[in-house]
Amino acid sequence: MAQYFPPAHFQEWYPQWSSMDGIVHANCSAQFNAYMESRFDICASPKTWKADMAAAGVLLDLLPFMLSLVGCSTLEISILGLRRPVLALLLSACSPAVVPISALSNQDPSDILNRKPGSLEMPMLKGTKSFLIVLFEYIVVLGSLANIIHICWQLGIRTVCSFSIDVVFFPLIWALVLVVPIHTLGSVALRLRCQLKKCRESGGKSLCSWTSEEFTLSVNQVPAQLIMLPESVLYIAVSWTTAMVIVRHIAFGTIGFSSILLIGTSDALYAILRFSASATLCRLVAAFEISGMRRSVVVHAILDVHPYTR
Repeated sequence: MAQYFPPAHFQEWYPQWSSMDGIVHANCSAQFNAYMESRFDICASPKTWKADMAAAGVLLDLLPFMLSLVGCSTLEISILGLRRPVLALLLSACSPAVVPISALSNQDPSDILNRKPGSLEMPMLKGTKSFLIVLFEYIVVLGSLANIIHICWQLGIRTVCSFSIDVVFFPLIWALVLVVPIHTLGSVALRLRCQLKKCRESGGKSLCSWTSEEFTLSVNQVPAQLIMLPESVLYIAVSWTTAMVIVRHIAFGTIGFSSILLIGTSDALYAILRFSASATLCRLVAAFEISGMRRSVVVHAILDVHPYTR
């Protein structure tokens, strides 16, 4: 590691690292002397290496924020989970950074599901076309998930996180382990705010019926009503908690990725592009399904008092 630093290094140490002076002279004296003798030949190299690593750190520092701009929001995943929960769960795992929401904002499902004048309407798709689209959706989502797992594993074993050198699972923990519970909180908040009632049951509540609905496009599913409930104290508490956790998740990712060492600018760009590709593809799948729900789900408001308002 000596050749990565200018000659001024390894001469003095901060108090916390004062023990390194004895280690260098007792265990690395040969390497230290060789470094001191050849320092004038290697002075040009360190600055470019360090500058490239610093530039890569800046790019990775921006990664959580950039992914939050193209990823799925908790409201989108939660609405899709009302009809296709397995697909929604996979999409949540493919969105490493969640779109930030304000703790004071009202996350109203009707803003997403109500048809707007001039908006594109999703036509009903039947037969082979419908089956092929569902199959293509799962291929895209599972491929995106595999891509994210592979990137996280590469970052874990090929780089070093400065604040936790021995841990190789930081990228995987941030991108998968922590993000799914955030979307789960969002789903809980949505179910406290509304109820989905089908206009008619399609085969009861058996496993076969549930599986059939899961592998049916949202636009082709049984028409349903989304009945809005008044805001409750529990709903507000869960919504605020979700908003705060999202901010902390992005901050944790920013700190962690900015601390990654031993990676160059080109490798960092490649990782960012792969992360962005997975998040973008999954956002397109979610947008396609929600567009279909606008045709099969009608939003209604009621004024009944919610049991948690008292």
